[in-house]
Amino acid sequence: MVAGGWYNPTLEQLNRFRQAIDEDAQSLKEIIGRKEFVEAFGTVSGDRLKTAPKGYDRLHPDIELLQLRQVIAIHSFFDQEILSPNLTDEVIAVCRAMKPFLRYLSELK
Repeated sequence: MVAGGWYNPTLEQLNRFRQAIDEDAQSLKEIIGRKEFVEAFGTVSGDRLKTAPKGYDRLHPDIELLQLRQVIAIHSFFDQEILSPNLTDEVIAVCRAMKPFLRYLSELK
């Protein structure tokens, strides 16, 4: 079983995401760097550009985030976790770890 968030934005949403990263990447970095997030998802991934997006310097300090065309955070539950009596608690913990990330993405304006 897999749990996670998948942000496959429209071009307009992607531009807002990149603008938010350009203006304040620290906010997202704090969310995806939280202990709970890292334990649940590791890091974000997704389809990315091979170069800098148009309008951004390839040496931008946050180029790895700017190159993303989608943002994915995945948590895999293994058989022993699914069969565990603690499954509900584990699912709740993963959802709690995901909440700030989803809030960040939904508040992009």
